[in-house]
Amino acid sequence: SRSSLAARLTAEFAVVVLGVIVALGVDEWRQSRAERAEEASYYVRLADDIEADIEAWERLLSFLDRKEAALDRIQIWLRAPTLSDDSVLRRLAEDLAMGAVFSGSVPPPRQSTYAELLSTGRFDLRRDAAFRASLIDYHFEFENLQQRLTSRITGYERLAYSLVPREVQFGGDNIARTDLSSLELRSVADAVLGEDLRTVLVAERNRTLFLRAHFTDMVDQAHALLSRAVARSD
Repeated sequence: SRSSLAARLTAEFAVVVLGVIVALGVDEWRQSRAERAEEASYYVRLADDIEADIEAWERLLSFLDRKEAALDRIQIWLRAPTLSDDSVLRRLAEDLAMGAVFSGSVPPPRQSTYAELLSTGRFDLRRDAAFRASLIDYHFEFENLQQRLTSRITGYERLAYSLVPREVQFGGDNIARTDLSSLELRSVADAVLGEDLRTVLVAERNRTLFLRAHFTDMVDQAHALLSRAVARSD
């Protein structure tokens, strides 16, 4: 009958519609799940990058402590230079070299994951708007800091490199040669006295204080970002 045919067609149509709705829902669920997994993987990678930043910058802060102590000892020696004691002169050469640490460049943050998010347009995957804003501020603050550091180059590094023979250790050359003879040590000390070291010494110490203050803040920011990235990656 017409009524039973209509009922059957209605039922079949309803089944088809329901099937389409279920299929769309499953597809959307799968896509949402894939996006969440991709988002979690980005948080894991960001956490790895930030952990590397913290490690590098905590090492930098440790070197800055040694750098400041070295600059202070040089300043004391300049007030009353002692040329007769080899151990004092050797310490002077070591301090001059250590004082040049991070006089130019500083370790930048790892930006591979951050740059990928920006370049691929996937930064909208960061559903935590506050985290996204903090991450942008974090990288922007370092870029701003780097520009300010460029204006604070003191000339100490160039002068120290011209005064002290170096040797390469641990991928750097901030170590005075350990085999300097008494004659070479005295020559270094005489060269120090012949150079206008005092002005750049004060400027370099001020730059060290500036670096410590700002990188202490950067490490604090990195720890806060790391905690949120780890929480979001779970």
